[in-house]
Amino acid sequence: MPVNCEQSIKAKSQSSNAGQIAIARIRAKLGSSSVGHRYNQLNRQQKSMVLFGAKLKPATFINYSFEQFDTEQREAIRGAIIAMFDVSKSFNALAMTRDQFRQDSAANKVIDEENESLTSELNDVTQATAALISQFETTALQANGVEAIKKVQ
Repeated sequence: MPVNCEQSIKAKSQSSNAGQIAIARIRAKLGSSSVGHRYNQLNRQQKSMVLFGAKLKPATFINYSFEQFDTEQREAIRGAIIAMFDVSKSFNALAMTRDQFRQDSAANKVIDEENESLTSELNDVTQATAALISQFETTALQANGVEAIKKVQ
């Protein structure tokens, strides 16, 4: 790459970094942050979800700008946003079509049938176990009775 191109790229990169630093300094002076700016851009429904996740009553705080929250409230909002991000990541690879949300009735039917089958099998095992315990107790009582008779004789 020619020297002029490299110098041009470096100059643009330094200029971009300098611009970002300047914006960050201005925001710091104004008490704003990129998080605050993004929060303030959310619609009412999105803010309500974040506030609910932060355990802050949406009816009370919906009209607050980010800068109006105290440090503890901002930390709660931060936690809520992180939790929402984690939930989003767990569904990220899925195509969120309506069909996927409507198909569960057939899957639930199969699961219900499997559960009924397992419940039936467990009941059979429980009954067999009860019968074995009963036979064991009867045998033990008979053995104790025979020993008692031998002792008496």
